[in-house]
Amino acid sequence: MENNLVNELTRSGVFYRFNAIIKCIKKGTLEKDEILALYELKGDNAYIAGYRISDYAKAALNNLDIEKYDGREENVLRLITADILKKA
Repeated sequence: MENNLVNELTRSGVFYRFNAIIKCIKKGTLEKDEILALYELKGDNAYIAGYRISDYAKAALNNLDIEKYDGREENVLRLITADILKKA
């Protein structure tokens, strides 16, 4: 069965990946393939809305209780507390 969320997380357009990260947060509980796709985005240096996709991915993984962020990147720390990346 095709996973549309994974398709969006791996799509070439930055807006699709950004939107998919938000969908992951709103969904709350992710499938294994969705988590793996989100991990892949930790290396994505494309920018949208002033932040790298990797910043959003790190904050999402933290806020979904998948991987605690213990770094010092200001952008990631800011996103961890942002309303847009809070679990529903």
